[in-house]
Amino acid sequence: MPGTRGEIDRSCSEGDLVYIEWRLIFPIGKRGVTLPAVDRFLLKDGLGHERRVFFDQMPLILAVLVRPWLWPGFLRYRL
Repeated sequence: MPGTRGEIDRSCSEGDLVYIEWRLIFPIGKRGVTLPAVDRFLLKDGLGHERRVFFDQMPLILAVLVRPWLWPGFLRYRL
């Protein structure tokens, strides 16, 4: 989706785990739709070995559902 961006809020690490708290911002509507997310990285020998991301996509789905002209783009994004 053109105009989509991410903004990092904070991060921390402990041993081989790194957490990054950030927001994914979609340009939908006047204020946009913001999805808070947390990435968790497991490092091995200083390199990324595993990544998990945690977020609730329901605000994005609801914003798209009330705007039918966005449905085709959203489906391409999801598939």
